[in-house]
Amino acid sequence: LGLRGEPAGRAVPDAVLASPRPVVAAFLAALFEGDGAVERSGRSLPRVGLTSRSGTLLRQVQTLLLRFGVVSALSHERGRGTARLLVTGRPNLVRFRSEIGFLSETKRAALDEAIARNTGAALSRTDDIPFLADSDRPERLDHALPRRMAARKP
Repeated sequence: LGLRGEPAGRAVPDAVLASPRPVVAAFLAALFEGDGAVERSGRSLPRVGLTSRSGTLLRQVQTLLLRFGVVSALSHERGRGTARLLVTGRPNLVRFRSEIGFLSETKRAALDEAIARNTGAALSRTDDIPFLADSDRPERLDHALPRRMAARKP
């Protein structure tokens, strides 16, 4: 794939960055096949993840995914010294499957199952209530809000 050197210093080869979409798709499919996985967050949220020690590589992959209309997010696992790129949400997973996909039947089947199980009904466990001043907030609400929200002032 052209990824040589220490894991933390890896980057997408310049030739791939300048290549047409079919070449980029083949590169991404091979990269996700080797270092990516179909996983679930908690009990319900399916996602495609890619883990690397190279933040540069993941930022470049994130940009390449946008060429296909696939939105992703980056997170850092400080204790392990790695970063992760996550593709979540049914529309992004469907686009990932149709535009890039996986090479192995096992991972393709896992992605198909994840998309089939993702109805879009999973909701966030937290909500933000913008500009909720102390005078507007009922007393009984204070104990129900997480500390970061209860302390918020407009």
